[in-house]
Amino acid sequence: MRQIHTEIDCQRVRIAPSSQICVPDAGCALFIDDKASGNPVRIDQRIRRSRILAGARRLLSENGFDLLSIQRLAADLDLSKQTIYNLIGTKRDVASTAIIDQLAWMAATVRLAPEGSNKILGMVDLYCDNVRRNPNYFRHAALAMFQRDRSLCMEVRSMQQAWFNLWLRGHALEGRLRPDVDLGLLARQLVVLNEANMLDLANGLCDEDELICNLVASHGMMLRGAATHAETEVIDRWMHSRLTMPTKADYRAA
Repeated sequence: MRQIHTEIDCQRVRIAPSSQICVPDAGCALFIDDKASGNPVRIDQRIRRSRILAGARRLLSENGFDLLSIQRLAADLDLSKQTIYNLIGTKRDVASTAIIDQLAWMAATVRLAPEGSNKILGMVDLYCDNVRRNPNYFRHAALAMFQRDRSLCMEVRSMQQAWFNLWLRGHALEGRLRPDVDLGLLARQLVVLNEANMLDLANGLCDEDELICNLVASHGMMLRGAATHAETEVIDRWMHSRLTMPTKADYRAA
């Protein structure tokens, strides 16, 4: 097992995607002890890369893709522009990697859910929770995905379809889906639902409360059509609990 520590106090440091990354003091040299090779491997670049991606998500949230700049990002992080180019690449590379890194963190979190839980409903819950926390980031991320260059959109589609295929196969083995369901087709339909909802957000056709309701209702109904009777009851309870949660408009009215 690899042990992460600093030269100073051997403190464990969490290396993670997402804006929650724990960054040690800049003076600490961080290492991973690789017992297979017997040589310590420096991971300063990994820390810097995670900081860059977290910083890019913050700037996307504040200013959007058009105003995201390598110069501003470098200044905010006290890094050189060349460091960002070397570790990740151009402005488009930075934005794309930051968005994909966040989605990959969500999928990794869902994989840690207790055995027997519905992973797809868990992904929707986690996504909705993050939308509530930072709706501006997700609106700007959607705008970045649906620009003329569709490479980011296609990469996200491929990733999501792979996750859904994996989780649906697991649910089928657990007896939660009907045996006649085409799992590959269902995975593709779920991805299309995601894209349609994100396109509405990008085009300003819904706010975060409407997006969350649409995500819950569309995914719930899609899965409900493929589920066994027992799993249908689980999905119905999940949909009811999520769709009756107070919205921002309810709080403002109160």
